[in-house]
Amino acid sequence: MTGWRHGGNVWQTSADLRCSVEDIIDFSSNVNPLGPPHWVYTLIDSMKPSIKHYPDPFCVRLKNRVADLYDINPSEVLPSNGTSELVYLLPQAIRPARAVIPVPSYVDYEYGARAAEIPVLRVIMTSDDQFRLPIEEIQSVLMPRDIVYLGRPNNPTGVVYDSEEIRSLAKKNRDVYFIVDQAFYDFVEDADPLVRNRPDNIGVMFSLTKILAVPGIRVGWLVAEPGIIERVAQVQPPWSVNVFAQAIGEKAVEHREVIEETRRSVADARAELAKQISELGGFHVYPSKANYLLVEVNRREIDAIQLKERLLHNHKILIRTCDNFPSLDKRFFRICVRSSEDNGRLVRALTQVVEG
Repeated sequence: MTGWRHGGNVWQTSADLRCSVEDIIDFSSNVNPLGPPHWVYTLIDSMKPSIKHYPDPFCVRLKNRVADLYDINPSEVLPSNGTSELVYLLPQAIRPARAVIPVPSYVDYEYGARAAEIPVLRVIMTSDDQFRLPIEEIQSVLMPRDIVYLGRPNNPTGVVYDSEEIRSLAKKNRDVYFIVDQAFYDFVEDADPLVRNRPDNIGVMFSLTKILAVPGIRVGWLVAEPGIIERVAQVQPPWSVNVFAQAIGEKAVEHREVIEETRRSVADARAELAKQISELGGFHVYPSKANYLLVEVNRREIDAIQLKERLLHNHKILIRTCDNFPSLDKRFFRICVRSSEDNGRLVRALTQVVEG
């Protein structure tokens, strides 16, 4: 492996800079700026005696809690080692003819499909159209036994696709399977998680990694019809969800107040950060409903890759360049929304870079 295709690799960055991980302000990883709730640490301490046992291989308690949350049957739920695991398991389980991926989007949709030796067809979403989902173009290319990946909200654009449009597209194409990745859904002001009244050919993925700020403890789940759940479970590694992840997932489902608090906090901080960066000039900030912003550099003297290097070496600020997202290039970078203090440091650092 010659490089890392995601954000959040503070370990290599700290080694390169010869500094502590804590010295780096990581805007490349889209996690809750409030950090983990206090009960996460207390719960981990209480679960330490359980490490001498194997985790529950069926995650029964977590599965039941998630089913209760959505008022669905537990047979429609499969807990997982985060949503990234599901991205790789679903094409292995479904064995589609092709993967249709609107881009730019999470890069592992394509990596997961290709790992299962499934050809990929990209459908380009354009900045001119604010990266809106091209429903008619997708419809025009679909064939039986395709699998379609949709991020909601999409990564890196922050666009939230309309739930009824997705349902309608699925109903028109019953021989196509739609995977809706809602790893960042808890940051969004939206009342329809696409779980109820869900056509059988839609599977929805959720994650607690981002909203609880626990990327070091992977936990998520798939909601789908029981036949798909069983097929994915057959290719999932045993004990995929560890004891800490299961316990955190169970408690998080019960304690939703952190999600409401985070959603309000992030919305205000996102609007202020977008405004401040736009006012610098030479940056176009795309509208987002998630906890991150896609920014285009419109300056002759610098691109996003050069900007990343200067921010890192001069300010120890890490951003996510987007040149490895299909259809984007070295003009684009993505930043998460962090605390007001960190956001202010980023804006000041950007000011120094462009003025210098």
